[in-house]
Amino acid sequence: MIDTSKELLLQRYGKGLRLVRPDRISRKNTTGYSLSAMAEIPLNFYLYDLDNHVQFSNEQNTRLCGWDSSKEFLGKHVSQLIETKSANQLIHNNRMIQKANAFKIIDEYLIQPDSMHFNALTLKFPWLNDKNRVIGIIGFSIPFMQDDKASLAPSLSLLVTMGLLNAPISHQPSSLPGLIIDNTYFSKRETEVLFHLVRGKTAKQIGEKLGISARTVETHSGNAKNRIGAQSKSELIERIFHCF
Repeated sequence: MIDTSKELLLQRYGKGLRLVRPDRISRKNTTGYSLSAMAEIPLNFYLYDLDNHVQFSNEQNTRLCGWDSSKEFLGKHVSQLIETKSANQLIHNNRMIQKANAFKIIDEYLIQPDSMHFNALTLKFPWLNDKNRVIGIIGFSIPFMQDDKASLAPSLSLLVTMGLLNAPISHQPSSLPGLIIDNTYFSKRETEVLFHLVRGKTAKQIGEKLGISARTVETHSGNAKNRIGAQSKSELIERIFHCF
């Protein structure tokens, strides 16, 4: 296990983030948030090592993954936390960031072993040691459940305030893989489904176009309808038509 003592401070460092002891922070760079403080933020926050084992998780992230205690959660491999296909995609994303040694914003579609599924907008950073070598992944995830209408703004503003993002994401719309409509974020896949939906395509036609099942198409469009507050598919199309 990598040292994740709660007094360690999280800081921007190079192209990623690092954990540093308070007594090793230079006077020129006094910013940093302790892991104990990070455990309380209203975002899913976690650290993985290079082999995708959990090294730290706040309670919010632990509960979302279906576990009661972060202590039991520690050391688990991602394959033990979510369904195999989702785990493989998450591992791929983590390796991509480790290899590139660069921060990325990613849409992740996660399926838990109990079949609960949700989209999450995930901000992932390479986890660096004091020699600027990648030792894992530090992530922040903003999940969007079926009936979640929450805006991205509070979550992203918090990361900006903490100094973990150089500029508000709202000022960099091209950085987001998906689309924001009426202050509601839709993942890249949801956006692709909606794009074809407003053009009159059926679920079967959209599924064939995107390489997914018609049932999955209906799930995405249903989630979008609920989150934007539409009462019917026709109302959903009316609400989003101007965006496409």
